[in-house]
Amino acid sequence: LRCCIESGNWERALQYHNDWVPACSRPHPPPVIWPVLFDACDTGGRWQAALSLVDDMARYEMDGVAGDQLMAMGYTRAMALCASVGQWGEVDALLRRMKEKRLSLTREVMVFALRSAARRNDANDALLILGKMKRASVEHRQTMYQAHAKAQSQAEMEAEAAAEAAAESGLCPPR
Repeated sequence: LRCCIESGNWERALQYHNDWVPACSRPHPPPVIWPVLFDACDTGGRWQAALSLVDDMARYEMDGVAGDQLMAMGYTRAMALCASVGQWGEVDALLRRMKEKRLSLTREVMVFALRSAARRNDANDALLILGKMKRASVEHRQTMYQAHAKAQSQAEMEAEAAAEAAAESGLCPPR
């Protein structure tokens, strides 16, 4: 598929999907296929095909965090393509579907939502989105701080254990 896209034959990559995916014997196509197919849509400017890919992805039961991340990627890629050609109604529809599926709304998705609200001259919606973005930023910083503190604590414990082991083995004097 990647070779088709890189050689300028993105239509063939999308046709491959149309022919192969319905006949796929697995519970769902391999996850690596989806980003490549969205690349084909991007290359060809095919926003309608990107919407179809999102629908195709939704038909498969992709459980867990990886499935949610893959679905969020699909929605985000379709939104980007729709926004690039001015299909703001489709962007709004994709946003609603993401919220219904309780998929995480990334910063990029929130920017699409904000741009869409601006296109509709909806100041209230824009303010709500900005508030969500601010809360998400604060939550992200708190999560990063907690992860850093945990990693630092773990590193200190491992260094202490290594020092004790070295002292016990006689490689270096005890502290």
